Amino acid sequence: MPRLLTLLLFIVAALVNLWKLRPLDDLDTFNQIVLGSWFPRHLILTSNEPNTQVFIGWLAQVLFAVIHSLAGLAGIKTLNLLLLAGAFFLLGLWHAALVRARGAIYPSMLALSAGLLSSFLVSASNTSARPQSFAYLCFCGVLFLLTRWSTKGTKISIQCASLYGIFIVWQNCHSSIVLALPVIFVFILLRGCSPLLLVSVATAFFCTPDGASLISISATNTEISKSLLLISEWMPPWHYSVYSAMIGFWIVLAMTSVMSIIAYRRKVAIDPTPVLLSLLFLVPTLYSSRFGVFWGFVNAPLFGELVSALWPGALGRRSISEANSRTMALCAATLLGVAVIFPGPLLPSASPLATVQAAKAELPTARIFNYREFGGQLEYVGYPGWTAYIDGRLYLYPKEIWEQYNAISSATPQTGLAKTLEAYDLLVLSPYAQAPLISFLRNNHVEGRFVLDSSEVVIFKTGKQAHDYSLPLEYPPSGSYDVHPNLQPR
Repeated sequence: MPRLLTLLLFIVAALVNLWKLRPLDDLDTFNQIVLGSWFPRHLILTSNEPNTQVFIGWLAQVLFAVIHSLAGLAGIKTLNLLLLAGAFFLLGLWHAALVRARGAIYPSMLALSAGLLSSFLVSASNTSARPQSFAYLCFCGVLFLLTRWSTKGTKISIQCASLYGIFIVWQNCHSSIVLALPVIFVFILLRGCSPLLLVSVATAFFCTPDGASLISISATNTEISKSLLLISEWMPPWHYSVYSAMIGFWIVLAMTSVMSIIAYRRKVAIDPTPVLLSLLFLVPTLYSSRFGVFWGFVNAPLFGELVSALWPGALGRRSISEANSRTMALCAATLLGVAVIFPGPLLPSASPLATVQAAKAELPTARIFNYREFGGQLEYVGYPGWTAYIDGRLYLYPKEIWEQYNAISSATPQTGLAKTLEAYDLLVLSPYAQAPLISFLRNNHVEGRFVLDSSEVVIFKTGKQAHDYSLPLEYPPSGSYDVHPNLQPR
């Protein structure tokens, strides 16, 4: 066992040195910090959100806020690395537990390493600091515990109570415990687990402050993300917007498919548990790329065992028991030391954070029209005082608001658009997603000046003074343009 743990520590330490190269590039992370900092107070961060508090991910938000108050953004990045490292460590333990359940002592070193590497390739584009990282840790923990319990015959009361606790934490950090249903189904079918475990999922699903409304919130989020905004992670893995992000998935899927055919022809014995799990999780992944990470997790033992079984020579059969634990421990310690001494970039090189902070100093109170993904950073810098137009909480806004947002971003129709934009103090825009609107500004249709004009973000300050508005403007205009009286500066 110490050799297994040492090898896993070495592999995970190596992966940490790769994960650390990614800066905090998911701007919704900043929104999570703001919401957690003021929890349980109901914040109105944007000019379009309803006066109804939604608690999705509240526990992760609070944890992010606590870590941020103690260690700043570097602490957030460290927390995310620990969550990823914990998930992959548990994933390796799950692989080893599957092998031990078949009577072997350890998986081969090649099988364990190849399996974790395949999962790393699939998940590489989904390792940003956000609540989903908590879901990764819980998901891999459930896989490991179910395998261990089914092997040791643990009492069902202990299983249900333990899973219920995990699911409560999981659901309140990231509302995705429905992904545990196919896992439990497979373990009931193939490994003799009790159907009572399904009760833990069903009851924990509603054990959040949102309660039963979580169903409608999730449905709205799916509709807005996939049908209206075409969010890349909600697209199928062959969609053009996720070509680069899903290349690891396609490579691993192709290799798994080819090796499975070869193994079948050679009559290689493979554990059916990861096979069935891989097939089940492939279905949602083909519907939406965001599920690819979880497919990569359940497919890891299958991929590793296939590589080990088909690898020519003795390397594929070399056991962990043959490894030198002291050497691996020394290498793991060295890699962890490198990760601590050289933590990697904290923010993207093109981050507009400094410019946004300068704008906040100049405009303590402002109403802002912004690109959706910039909302979190604007709230992080500007709340209270700044009111963004919208942010990354897709489930929060009705379809009409998103249609309004798309109309302004595409600058169609242009009738009344200039007056609409002049009602905002700052425009914080994406040069890619909102190019028509930026072109409209360059043609001098709106009074103001460009504060920042880069390839990553465009900030335009209008000629208006900062005012406090209580309601959003109606756009596109119907007939002649009139400002609603409630929108006049107070």
